[in-house]
Amino acid sequence: TSPPCQTFANNACHNTFGSYSCACNAGYNRAGGQSGSCTNINECATAQDNNCTSYSNTYCSDTQGAFLCPCQQGYSASSSSALSNCVNIDECTLKTDNCSLYSNTHCQDTIGGFQCLCNQGFGTSAPQPSSCSNTDECAVGSHNCSLYNNTACVDTVGAFLCVCSNGFSAMTSPAPGMTSSHCSNIDECSASPGLCQASEMCVDTIGSYACVAAPTGTTLSSGSPTIGVSSTSNVVTTTMSATTLTPLPATTQPLQTTPTAATPPATTSAQSTTAQSTTAQSTTAQSTTAQST
Repeated sequence: TSPPCQTFANNACHNTFGSYSCACNAGYNRAGGQSGSCTNINECATAQDNNCTSYSNTYCSDTQGAFLCPCQQGYSASSSSALSNCVNIDECTLKTDNCSLYSNTHCQDTIGGFQCLCNQGFGTSAPQPSSCSNTDECAVGSHNCSLYNNTACVDTVGAFLCVCSNGFSAMTSPAPGMTSSHCSNIDECSASPGLCQASEMCVDTIGSYACVAAPTGTTLSSGSPTIGVSSTSNVVTTTMSATTLTPLPATTQPLQTTPTAATPPATTSAQSTTAQSTTAQSTTAQSTTAQST
């Protein structure tokens, strides 16, 4: 005959003096009385029946007749022991993340997990994780071009550029406290002679230039005369062939100029003429008086 304890599941037979007893195996208990089958004890149901809290980043997992303390998601055991502390897994370093599924993102490790974040210059309004699209920093005002004189923002994929506005160029010799990122006015009249007609004077303006009719009685030599704005002040000067540069005082008389030396004409009275006002980006030419010699 079969040993009496094998009639019931999860029992073990224990010999006694003149008899025997059936006891439940470890991890089991008998629901009723001294006989019958033994059922599994869920040690995870009550904290005092397991010791998983003794190991960091673990949880209790019940098994038949016992329990386990496996690592929580995003952690791995610090040793090969069945019971050990668990440490964070860096999915980004191990390349076990799935951020490659989402365009323009990168992996950032977190405690017990990871995040897929938008690359710099990209964004999304959708919940993460999701693909990211280019951010127009110029449109949303997140650029820093206002830190540099006379620049404009130009959006690029994933970034932006601060370029010189029309009529300006990057400084080759920045003033103290400035960098080559700042832009200064281009003197188009000096840089590109011949912009105006032979009978006109070229007037440099901030960011542009204007062509102004030469005063009546003024003899122009080869190359149109120019009027430029000083880079260190608002003093206006005129330049003609064989003419000494004479600064215009801030609020006094018109500038006196002497045309190119030539055969003196018959004596005539001085003609006082005023240059026509020509506007280029709201710039008005100075009034000039020519004297015959």
